Amino acid sequence: MFAFSRFLLYFTEVARQGSFRKASETLHVVASSIDRQILRVEKELAMPLFERHPSGLRLTAAGELLLHAASNWKKDFSRVCEQLDDLRGLRRGHVRIATIDAINRQFFSSMLRQVHLDYPNISFTLTTMNNVDIQQALMWRCRFRGDAEPAIVTRAAGAGLCRHRSGDCGPDRPSA
Repeated sequence: MFAFSRFLLYFTEVARQGSFRKASETLHVVASSIDRQILRVEKELAMPLFERHPSGLRLTAAGELLLHAASNWKKDFSRVCEQLDDLRGLRRGHVRIATIDAINRQFFSSMLRQVHLDYPNISFTLTTMNNVDIQQALMWRCRFRGDAEPAIVTRAAGAGLCRHRSGDCGPDRPSA
């Protein structure tokens, strides 16, 4: 299910492709129809979303803002759909886990096999890393994605990994 307007679908694809023609081929929609939708919204907003060049299209500052908002809307909608599935009892998705080698061998491998038997629509990626690499991966997620994944480390280095909208993400937090 995709609950977004035709314009938003067209806009995000044109931004991704940098061309009405390429977006048209991907979406299987006539390029002039895509162009009309975007021109209509540009007129309503009283500002262009794309700079039109002979070599292709480039997002304006307004286009960048809209693309960022569209990306957030899609992520939020995806989270809501997952929550609705949880309410229905449908468990599916993908879980990424990074652990140190000792925990991986002794705990996660056998536990994840059982979870997969109980919930076949949930897939897992289990990665073995050292403590420092796990912490760096968490810091990257906090900084560039605005979220964090659970991690299990021993002897965490540093005071706090990052500040997140839901609180601190760091070794001093019980969830880290």
